[in-house]
Amino acid sequence: INQDKLFDFLWSIDEAFDRCQIPYVILGQAAYDIKHDLPISTTKIVFGMLERYAIRELTSMLPVVISDIEVTTDGWRVVRNDIAINIKILTKNYPTVLDPDIIIYRHWRFKVPNPFNEYWKLENRYDR
Repeated sequence: INQDKLFDFLWSIDEAFDRCQIPYVILGQAAYDIKHDLPISTTKIVFGMLERYAIRELTSMLPVVISDIEVTTDGWRVVRNDIAINIKILTKNYPTVLDPDIIIYRHWRFKVPNPFNEYWKLENRYDR
């Protein structure tokens, strides 16, 4: 996995969500790698957003700022350079995503579940 391309992709999606004012949290293996300052070891990256933010007033800007975004059954998907970022709408208020931790990874801030150790012990990490 080309880490520079992957980081640029993560950064661009983070920036788009910031512009649309949509809070999110990175889930799954990518969150683990970011939390532990490791190279990202997966090409399946999941951004989770709470259902209360999946409203037209916020999400209608997504196709404007992310031209290659596709609608899926449970959110959106963006694929670049054989890397997929799935934006999944979380229909439950999972305690570990309500107040995400901000981690500086490389030179940017990303949000991961909090407390992370509690999240990582879960069988369902909401990233499937």
